[in-house]
Amino acid sequence: MLKILLVGFIAAAMLLVGAGTACADQAWIDFVEYFLTLSIEEQEQLRSTMTPDELAYLEQMLSEQESATIAIPPLHNTQGKKVSFAGGGTGGWTGELAELSNPGTGGPDGRGYLHAFAPADGRVGYYIAPATLLGDWSDLTALRLVMRTGPRGGRYYDPYSYGGRGDIYLASGEMTASFTFTSPLSEHWETRLVPLDAEEGWRFGGGAGSLAEVLENVTAFHVRAEYLVGDADAGLAEIEMIGHTARDPIQETTITAGVLTQLTYTVVAQNLSGVPVVDPVIKDNGRILDNDEAVKTGGNQDNVLEVGETWTWTYQETVTAAAGETITNTATIEGPDDENLDTNPANNQATTTIDVVEPPGSYDLAITKTVTATEVAEAEEIPVTERETRILDECDVWSAANSGGYLGTRDPWDISALPPGTVFDIRFNARSVPDKYVVQYPVGFTVLDTGWRGVQSYVDRNPHLYPGGLSGPGQGQEDGIFVKGQEDTFVVIVYGPEEGTVWDYQIKANCPE
Repeated sequence: MLKILLVGFIAAAMLLVGAGTACADQAWIDFVEYFLTLSIEEQEQLRSTMTPDELAYLEQMLSEQESATIAIPPLHNTQGKKVSFAGGGTGGWTGELAELSNPGTGGPDGRGYLHAFAPADGRVGYYIAPATLLGDWSDLTALRLVMRTGPRGGRYYDPYSYGGRGDIYLASGEMTASFTFTSPLSEHWETRLVPLDAEEGWRFGGGAGSLAEVLENVTAFHVRAEYLVGDADAGLAEIEMIGHTARDPIQETTITAGVLTQLTYTVVAQNLSGVPVVDPVIKDNGRILDNDEAVKTGGNQDNVLEVGETWTWTYQETVTAAAGETITNTATIEGPDDENLDTNPANNQATTTIDVVEPPGSYDLAITKTVTATEVAEAEEIPVTERETRILDECDVWSAANSGGYLGTRDPWDISALPPGTVFDIRFNARSVPDKYVVQYPVGFTVLDTGWRGVQSYVDRNPHLYPGGLSGPGQGQEDGIFVKGQEDTFVVIVYGPEEGTVWDYQIKANCPE
């Protein structure tokens, strides 16, 4: 009966939206506030009763609600905007020849991304930006996109095959401009910069004589969502529209005074250019981070930050802050001969993201730093039992561990038979009663913490067992969690604090070719 009443309420609200009334706005605000009080299962059940128009309007309202409650530093240039799909929702984006969704997990920070599935129909799929991102772009200098291809699909093809219109497509009425990336997109999350103040890499149509003509009034903004032949996946995590004055790179968050809180810091160094950088110096609050301790993509284990490579450091600190206190933590990156080769060394400092656009022959460094805060409940420590070491010596197949249950289980994995540069994935199923999966490589260094995965009702009944709350559904998969270096052992620790829990997981080794 409640579902029938809610569906009727939504239909009435949509009619009011069509009439453009203030009542419609308030009705939807009230509904969204109620919707956010529901469990994940109840939200999904309610979504299944809604029409496509109602779903689109709901996602728009949820996106606006999130933007209103999360403090994101504004661009000094008022034309600039930053879009993140972390936290769920599609943000008003739609798919052309591509089905869009947000799993609410995965992505660079594990909080979700815009997933695209494009079927094998001989035509290229695209992400289509909402009207809120269109208009006068004349004050912008670049686009920054965090994206990747998916593991599904065949060979990579160029962006103008199969009816494609580039990797980035802009239109201003009949005038068009399309841009092609200088190298293929990979399966690992990476940042791509698209220049808007230079015409190299752009192709024009519809009578457009320059990029500036199109940027004066952008009426369409499309991002390629299909890169591989056949059924293919892709992911888009973040877009930033960079103005002439850079965005103040300070991430703002809040914690509660007097509450024991765990801060999780992630520092990511990237090379976005076509020039390798030898021995970059990455500092965190003035302390030099050991480049040998970074989790590196691309299979490289030396101290050369290769083109497209990503180095990641993750660590936790537990604090109890006093009212009025400010905790400042800054990451910086330096390359050799910055004075002559780095076009904007003043930007090589951030608590979130710094990007450097390279001229020909110069390098382009970027660093990303994020922090999440989780209140730590006063819960008893979960005892952990160690099982026998498992041997992992096969590439490109899923290897299953023995299933487990109540309390903590620690599984060592021997990977001495696999070559350095091997990339590891994990998929797991905690089912209903929540469990948490932690992966350490090298042993003692956490590269993945899934948080509690399961059904919300168990957390509601016993919140003291699950500090930090639920992170997502019981079933999931994380790709590229670490790259093998010199160490031959990693461990998987699974925590199940509630009796009756049952879980399993599998590991896959993706060996370098």
